[in-house]
Amino acid sequence: MSQLVHLQIRNPKDDETPIEAATQIFASLLPSHVPLWKWAFVNVRRFSFELYLYNQSVYFYVTVPKESETFVKSLITSSFPNCAITITSDPLPHILKAKHLAVGEVAPSYYYLPTKTYQDFKEIDPLSSVLGFLSKRAPSEVAAIQILISPASFDWAEKTVAQSKLLIQDMTANKYTQNPQKILMLKKSSFQGGKAIIRLLTGTTQGSALDLLRQLAGTFGSF
Repeated sequence: MSQLVHLQIRNPKDDETPIEAATQIFASLLPSHVPLWKWAFVNVRRFSFELYLYNQSVYFYVTVPKESETFVKSLITSSFPNCAITITSDPLPHILKAKHLAVGEVAPSYYYLPTKTYQDFKEIDPLSSVLGFLSKRAPSEVAAIQILISPASFDWAEKTVAQSKLLIQDMTANKYTQNPQKILMLKKSSFQGGKAIIRLLTGTTQGSALDLLRQLAGTFGSF
C-alpha cells in the first residue's frame, strides 16, 4: 500500500481567485473511466479532499499517495497561487478522541441525475452551507468530511446520454413524455468526471453524534 501524505491547505480570506478554478484540479486528477476489469492490473489512484472540525476551527486537507505529492501540489498552486500547503500528521485522531461517534455517507439517488455546479452558485460559495454549519458548532462537537475521488469504473457519460433519451410516464397526464431533466443530464455528460464518495464522521463529548451527523448531511442538500 502506498504511503499517504496529508496536505493542509490554507487560502487567504481576501483571495479573489474564482472558486471554479478548482475544476482544472479535478479534470487533471480524473482521467477517462477505467473499466472495472482493469482495476486489478492498473494502479488506479484515489485522492481524498477533506474538511475537519475540531477546537471550533475548520481545516482543509488533501490526502494523496506519496508518489503523487508533487503533482497534486503543483495542480493546487497553479489554480490557487496564493494558498499555502503544509505537510502535517493525520488529523483524523483529533476526531476519534470524541466519546460518541457516528459515521455516514452522502450519495445521489442515481449517477445520471445532475447536481449543481459552480455555474449554478454564481457569486455564492458552494460550500457556504456546509462551512456555515460547521462554524456554529460547540466546543464539544467535532466532525470530518471526506470526499474520495477516483476514475469511474464504467462509461458513465455515454450511459447518461442513453438514459436521457428514455421516456418517462407522466402519471397526471397518463402518457409518456421526455425526461424533464434531459437537458441537464446531457449537460452533465459533456463534462469530464469520475466517482466521488462523500463520507461523514461526527463526534461529541455530550449530546447525540447521530443527530449531528444527520444535520451535517442535510447541508449537502444545496447541491
